[in-house]
Amino acid sequence: MGAALALLGRVPIVFWLLAAVLAWGGWNRLQALHLRGEVERAAASANAQAAAAAAERQAREFEHAAAVRDKEIADAYAKQRRADAAAAAGARAELDRLRDALAAAPSPSAGASGPAAAGGADGASAARIVVGQCAATAVAVAEAADDAEAKLSGLQAYVTGLLKSLPECRAP
Repeated sequence: MGAALALLGRVPIVFWLLAAVLAWGGWNRLQALHLRGEVERAAASANAQAAAAAAERQAREFEHAAAVRDKEIADAYAKQRRADAAAAAGARAELDRLRDALAAAPSPSAGASGPAAAGGADGASAARIVVGQCAATAVAVAEAADDAEAKLSGLQAYVTGLLKSLPECRAP
């Protein structure tokens, strides 16, 4: 060991300083490369998180818009149902008024001009029954048609809103 120390003692101090500076520079270069890799990984992670946050924000906006459209469709459907119910109530009231008018119509009396009128053979009572049944059937058909129309309108609005909400299927 003494020979090694004697040999090291003959090396000028400038070389020792040069070796120390090169070792220090190499160490700093190694740390810089390591930190650059960490910075790149952190930047990639931040970019991925920003993209995920933007996608989540877009999904929330999409869900909100779909919920607003669904509420508007439901409100319009409920409004149409109320209007249809009011129209049906009006038709029922008109039917009741027609029935009352038919019931209040004078029936043929015994002192009528002919024997057919005296026996009620003029067909007025049968006409009352037929008109009453026809009016009831017409009201039932109208209610069924209104109900079917309201359901169809609601379904069409729902499908249109659904198609508008899909990004690849934009309705014109």
